[in-house]
Amino acid sequence: MKVLIKIDESINITLQAICVSFLVILFTLLSLNVFVRFIPLFSMGWFDEIVELSFTCLSFFGAAFLWRRHEHSRIDFLSEKFMGTKKEHILELIISIIGLIFIYFMVRYSLVLISKATAWSPIFKIPRKLFYAPIPISGIIMGIYSVRDIFIIGRKIFMNPKKYAYKA
Repeated sequence: MKVLIKIDESINITLQAICVSFLVILFTLLSLNVFVRFIPLFSMGWFDEIVELSFTCLSFFGAAFLWRRHEHSRIDFLSEKFMGTKKEHILELIISIIGLIFIYFMVRYSLVLISKATAWSPIFKIPRKLFYAPIPISGIIMGIYSVRDIFIIGRKIFMNPKKYAYKA
């Protein structure tokens, strides 16, 4: 169990580092682009490619980070209505299973997209496959955490709920 906790902490730190790194890259490039528009010191024709790749990584790895911590946006009026009852756990289980199904299709079809991608970016000649790679990688991470949540919620429903309380 301690090994799983260390792996979870490593994933958390890695996702945080990825998100912060790409946020800094985006902020720097966008600021530099604004500056260069007013004081044209050099051309930034390459700007779009790096921003697109950075934004893709930030979006999908950020989503995985939020998914892990249950901090993604969601409508929770039913959860609040059933708060503290077994219905709350059943609803959370249903939501987690639906989320896992969604993630399955996201990963499956993103892998199809990657396998069919043959284009390269025009300036840096980065394969488009690299632009799409964050989708299945983050999806696999979200899928692992969805399976974890299903097991934890299942234990809450079928066993002692206080014994298996989990806080991300």
